[in-house]
Amino acid sequence: MPKFGHYLVILILAFLARSCTPVSIENNKRILVDGRILGEDMQPLEGVEVRTATYVNRFLNRGIETLAKGTTNENGEVSFVSLDVNPGMICLDIGRFPGTENYQQIRICDSSSSRKANKFDLGDFQLRKQAIVTLIVSLDQNLGYTLSFEDDYAQYEIEDWNELSNFDNPDLVGEISELSGVFNSENIRDTLRFRTLQNSSFELLVRYPVNQEIYEFEVNQEENIYEIDL
Repeated sequence: MPKFGHYLVILILAFLARSCTPVSIENNKRILVDGRILGEDMQPLEGVEVRTATYVNRFLNRGIETLAKGTTNENGEVSFVSLDVNPGMICLDIGRFPGTENYQQIRICDSSSSRKANKFDLGDFQLRKQAIVTLIVSLDQNLGYTLSFEDDYAQYEIEDWNELSNFDNPDLVGEISELSGVFNSENIRDTLRFRTLQNSSFELLVRYPVNQEIYEFEVNQEENIYEIDL
């Protein structure tokens, strides 16, 4: 193919990628993000990065792009102005940035309903810490199991941005995740490692040949090791 034709194909693909983006920013519209980020001890978290983002459709894939971001100061306060987009197209990401690796990740998304609000009011927003759990199992037979625990990621859709500060933040918990498999008695001791939220619980359901048993554990620190004999 001639070079001109090659460049033409590239231009067409670039145009298609741009034209697939369902983001509309009207009249350079802006929205204010304001709030204070706290840790589990209700103390301010400094250096937490908060981002506004929007989903965009590119050629053959879909991704999320940052619109604006801000960082909390020594008082945990963050305030910045972001480009605004159509209702139902913008999210606020908190966590998994430098300084917050040990805290849960939260994504708060705008609903598709119409809104007139021009402020994303976080109020005093508390993040929950995550915990790394090691479960050591001693056994003498092959046993099927299902492990249920609280995911350290939460996504929440709000109807009114100005009402967010009135929500009970513990309601922004993660989904319940499950791991299923078989403990192999040839290993004698099997080890499971997973990540959940601190001050939560997890449940191990073990399927024996003639019955099943449930083992429950409370997670109360960042590093947890539990050992059971089956």
